Amino acid sequence: MAFSNIVSNVLLFVTVIGVFVMLLVVYKGYVTTTNSALEKQQLQLMNKLNSAMRIENNATYAAGILKVYATNIGSVKLNPNMTDVYVDKTRVNRSSVNEVLLNATNIVNSELWDPKEILRLKVSITLSAGNHYLTLSNEYGSTAGAVFTV
Repeated sequence: MAFSNIVSNVLLFVTVIGVFVMLLVVYKGYVTTTNSALEKQQLQLMNKLNSAMRIENNATYAAGILKVYATNIGSVKLNPNMTDVYVDKTRVNRSSVNEVLLNATNIVNSELWDPKEILRLKVSITLSAGNHYLTLSNEYGSTAGAVFTV
């Protein structure tokens, strides 16, 4: 009888240890997943805070083409193809926008809009005479705005 009590206590102890180890494994997976999600959010927020653009001079409009010059004044490299143009709060389709980096400083990644580089945007759009509001938005959600007259 004493032997069966010892065996049952040992089995109970092993079972409790097994359940505890399984709970630790599940908890570790939860913590790892949560940490990964927080790191992604932190990187996204950091990029948004460190990205900024400035519209240089005034936009010019002639013959259905709106020309805009913008400088990356942040510390994050931007993708010029991900720059959205809004005129009077209406988004212009990206197929109507031609982006050209005027003073690309990085030869290796010449397709990226590095800090202090100027981006020229040519937007095909029909505008009426008067004041219009132009907004540029990058892939991180930072915006720059300006008023121009046609």
